[in-house]
Amino acid sequence: MPCPSWWQYTRGEKDYSQRFSDPSNKFEWSHTVIRGIIGNPVYLGHTIMCKHETVFKVGLLRKTPGADRIRVDSTHEPLVSQEIFYNAKILSRKREDTSGNVSIFSGLIKCGTCGKAMCQRYWRRDRHRIFVCNTYAKNTQRCTDHRIFYDDLYDAVLADIQYHA
Repeated sequence: MPCPSWWQYTRGEKDYSQRFSDPSNKFEWSHTVIRGIIGNPVYLGHTIMCKHETVFKVGLLRKTPGADRIRVDSTHEPLVSQEIFYNAKILSRKREDTSGNVSIFSGLIKCGTCGKAMCQRYWRRDRHRIFVCNTYAKNTQRCTDHRIFYDDLYDAVLADIQYHA
């Protein structure tokens, strides 16, 4: 299924010409869109109202605090069960790799070329932990091969902290 930004691009609402120069990119959903879907109570059959309010005489919108929002439960049939919704939320917050390790650099390292996140992988039989460009890992034509060993990054950050401390 094409992502929402693809539809905006095809209707001329936003200029995503650089992102969609390759037509196969229309199937790559943004992590922020997926996170918004996973956290949306509409999929459980609930409706949330008054999420934004207009600032008097200025006309700007600002978010309403969660306590001031109106929530109406069971306004329509749920699209997913409570269990699936809860499990998806838990998995989206998970930062562990397949062996159960959580990196201290998780979510902080970005590729210098494309700006996307670098993900942790294990390299060769020795299972050295490295960070590689996530874009390159998915499609070698869209970015260049960037990698850094976990130990080298850890040593560099520690040396910088010690220098400035």
